[in-house]
Amino acid sequence: PRVTPAMRAIDNAWVDETIALGEEAYLSVRHGGPLRVLVMHGWNSGLPAFHKMLEAFDRARFSLYFVHAPGHGPSHALVSHPARFIAALEQAIAHIDQPIDVAIGHSMGAGAVNFVQARSQPFKRMVLISGPARMANVLNRFARFLRLGAKAHQAFLEQMVSTTGIALQSLDFVQFAPGILAPVLVIHDRYDREIPYDEGVALYHALPSARLFTTHRLGHRKLLQDEALIDEIVAFASAKGSRHDAPSSQSRLHAPCTVAS
Repeated sequence: PRVTPAMRAIDNAWVDETIALGEEAYLSVRHGGPLRVLVMHGWNSGLPAFHKMLEAFDRARFSLYFVHAPGHGPSHALVSHPARFIAALEQAIAHIDQPIDVAIGHSMGAGAVNFVQARSQPFKRMVLISGPARMANVLNRFARFLRLGAKAHQAFLEQMVSTTGIALQSLDFVQFAPGILAPVLVIHDRYDREIPYDEGVALYHALPSARLFTTHRLGHRKLLQDEALIDEIVAFASAKGSRHDAPSSQSRLHAPCTVAS
């Protein structure tokens, strides 16, 4: 990972404690109310990207847990990959050892949240922001960006499987999405250049109890600062038996930062 010093910063005025989880992952905690929100960043990202969003959660109602994958935040590990994101998330869940009301993941963090939910169902509800539908799509786009030839492209995919210990079929989030019954808010920008919008739509259609929130021209990362999106996330996290739990039947695109339902 190539994480900037600014993105590694941890605001001690916001964080009550940061805990080493083992295997070079960390967990930052802001103690508060009874509802527990667990957050997982994306590749080369970190806690500062989520400050505006996390500040919107009322401390009297929510306790916040932010997972730092290896190579991110306080961790200066030289190696990270999807399996290490997944392991960090599972270590955080084991450390918290309490029901988690909402899990929020961005980009690769969304993939990790999705994978862990399919495996052990630890989250009552999920927010997937700019998440991939299939990790193979991410790797294939990167190989094309590097202009790898056919043999090098195949060797790259095989090396990723060897490094992570996870078959690419196991990182097909659309394939196992039908088994995730918890309410899910899928968020994606129509003009995301890193993870195309079509991948968010694919997840939305595959998840039985999903709603789709579409932003326009906020890209892959800038949308984390959008006030309308943040309001929607907080409302979804606060909802019990409301419209936020109802699955959507189809996707309808409207004005910027509106819900497709």
